[in-house]
Amino acid sequence: MLLWEFLKQEAQSKNIHSDAKAAKVWLQDRMPSLFVGDIEQFDWSCEWPRWQANFRALLWLAKKRSKPPKSNQCRIPWWVTQSIDGELDRVRMRLVSDSLGDGIRVWPSRRDGSPAINLHIFGRVDDLDVLWQGAFLSYLDPRAVNASICEMCGEVVPPTKHGSPSKSRVCSEICRTKLWRLENRDKARESNREQKRAQRQKLRLPIRHRS
Repeated sequence: MLLWEFLKQEAQSKNIHSDAKAAKVWLQDRMPSLFVGDIEQFDWSCEWPRWQANFRALLWLAKKRSKPPKSNQCRIPWWVTQSIDGELDRVRMRLVSDSLGDGIRVWPSRRDGSPAINLHIFGRVDDLDVLWQGAFLSYLDPRAVNASICEMCGEVVPPTKHGSPSKSRVCSEICRTKLWRLENRDKARESNREQKRAQRQKLRLPIRHRS
C-alpha cells in the first residue's frame, strides 16, 4: 500500500493521529523499518501540533478517496490546503541525472535542505519532514514517490522494475499468509483444524518393523 494508505491504517488502528503517547511509541517502533538510521532528535511539543494538523488533513483526503463526491468541484477546506501546501513547499524539482533525456523529477527535501534520495531509491524516510512530504505526494501523485509499505509488518515494499511504487499490499509470502488469515478467519480456522487432524492421524500410524 502507498505511504498515505499506511499512515491512515495506522491512525485508525493505533490512534496515532490523536494520542501523543501512542504516536511517540509508534515512531520508535517504526524507525527500524521505515526510517533511515536513527531519526534526529526533535521537539515533540513543536512537532505534535503539526502531526495532528497533517493527520487531520490526510484523513480528510482518505475519506474523500473512499467516498468520492459526485462532482469534481469538491472544495478543499482551508486547513487541508494549509497542511498540504506547508509540507509540499519543501519539495523541489531537480534533474534526474546528467543525461538530458532523463528530464526532471520531484525531489522531497530533508530538514537540512538536501534531496531525500532514500525515499526514491528505497522508499524510506530520513526525518519527519520527508515523512509528510512523502505522505501527501503519495496521495496526490503516487509516481513521484516509490514508498509502498507492507500492510502487515510495516516494511518497505520495493518498487517495480520500472521504478513505480508497488501496488502489493505485503512484502513477502509470510505477510501474504498473515493477511489472508486475517481477512478469512473462518477459512483460516478450518485450515488449522485440518492441519491438526492430519498431525494426529500421522501420530496414530502404526510403526512398521523391517523383517
